[in-house]
Amino acid sequence: MTVSTSNSYATISEITTFCSELGLTAWASASTTSQETAALRGMAYIESKMFKGQKYAKLQTRKWPRTNATDEDNVEISSSTIPTAVKDAQCRAAYEEVVSVGVLQPNLTRDSFTTKEKVDVIEIDYEQGNNSTVFQAIDGYLIGYLVRTNRLIRC
Repeated sequence: MTVSTSNSYATISEITTFCSELGLTAWASASTTSQETAALRGMAYIESKMFKGQKYAKLQTRKWPRTNATDEDNVEISSSTIPTAVKDAQCRAAYEEVVSVGVLQPNLTRDSFTTKEKVDVIEIDYEQGNNSTVFQAIDGYLIGYLVRTNRLIRC
């Protein structure tokens, strides 16, 4: 198998079809340049995840294809395959980025985190560093392909 040096799992055409089928109309309204850059930012978000298995080739550019990877049903994924769910996750991530540039991986400052709020007698303490958006649609596509962690996420 030849490992691709592509900078994306999904083409602009595939992302366009995905968004159209789900009624995500903002994608079609975006310029070609906005779509292309959103696709790359979406890809960067997907590539930031920890997937099961290992890269197919040590020097490949992207995390997929992989060996020893399984899906949500623990079925082994062919090392010549990039799962449809991973492509769909990139499509949704690209859409989120075209709607709001930088939303997937914002730069945070110390002021970005609220650690305590008090209103009258009600006081709430927040865990440091967990004030971020959870993208359930994207994560839902990826859940079966990611390394499990014991981290609790609160929404």
